Amino acid sequence: MEDEVKDLIKTTIKYDFILLISIAIIIAMLFNMVYSLIYILGLVISMINFIVNSIVLNYELNKKQFKSPILNIVSLLIRTSIICTIAIVLFTYNKYYLIVYIIGVIMHFIAIILYATKLRRI
Repeated sequence: MEDEVKDLIKTTIKYDFILLISIAIIIAMLFNMVYSLIYILGLVISMINFIVNSIVLNYELNKKQFKSPILNIVSLLIRTSIICTIAIVLFTYNKYYLIVYIIGVIMHFIAIILYATKLRRI
């Protein structure tokens, strides 16, 4: 794996954990621990999705021989199915669980924005 991709993953995970801890504590204090755990689930699933996507895309782009987008497409379908299945299960229990889960997923994008901001300063 290229150094840039490793740095991207490492730095983004660092920002994710900062967001995870700080916002999970706030959610636990304002609401309850269940909402906090669902937020953590959303952020962790989003983080794993990002890491798998980075690895698969890096592999596809650096492959010397026959390049086929099949691995990327299959990976996308599996990752999307997992995220949607979790969202549907949470929604069947409580519609507010879905909202907290989506907030967790969206918070990962904040970590990516923070990483991009860091790159612009360098």
